Amino acid sequence: MATRANKIWTLAITESTEEILVDTVRWVAVGATIGDECILKDPDGNIVFHSVATAANFVDSFHLNRTVKLVADTLDAGTVYLYEA
Repeated sequence: MATRANKIWTLAITESTEEILVDTVRWVAVGATIGDECILKDPDGNIVFHSVATAANFVDSFHLNRTVKLVADTLDAGTVYLYEA
């Protein structure tokens, strides 16, 4: 489920229910270990964001600037934040 607060969406393991104009994807992997992954896909199965943790408590971000529905295909640790444009 995706939830919204002040133009910041929090994405869980399920698909977002609506298209979101995403400026930035940010993975905050609190509790992650080396090798944990975050893979986000669109409903057609295309990878939109893929990151692999290289340290504990890893953080990564990516400027997307695209309107998409997203599915958190793999989320080994932490939370994904979608910053709305």
